[in-house]
Amino acid sequence: MKLWDMATFSCSELPLEHREWLRSAAFSPDGRLLVTAAGAEWSEQMRPERGEVCLWDVKERRLLCKFRAHYGCATSAIFSPDGKSIATTGRDGKMHLWDVAELLKYGLGNAAAENSESTSDQAAKAEEKQL
Repeated sequence: MKLWDMATFSCSELPLEHREWLRSAAFSPDGRLLVTAAGAEWSEQMRPERGEVCLWDVKERRLLCKFRAHYGCATSAIFSPDGKSIATTGRDGKMHLWDVAELLKYGLGNAAAENSESTSDQAAKAEEKQL
């Protein structure tokens, strides 16, 4: 993926991280972070991989966090207006909210980030307990 600096008209590339097609890219409100979403096409032979979401440091052009968010394909990812959350959608028909601070805390190389629950999953479990 290429990033263009419109002030200098220079171009740089981010490292290739997604194994599947890139579906979405969005900057944080302050422009410091970039979130990308990717995944396989929906088909009868759905791959067991889950849609990937990557969080990038724009200035340093480096990957900060990578996690699997949806079954098969993460179709979009966008920051909340305050930049504290990321909403992702997938071909699995679900929408998840992710806490950016938590994702950054886990970073790369920590299995907890891939196994962490989105805030929407946490809310659903809390609601089930109340019923």
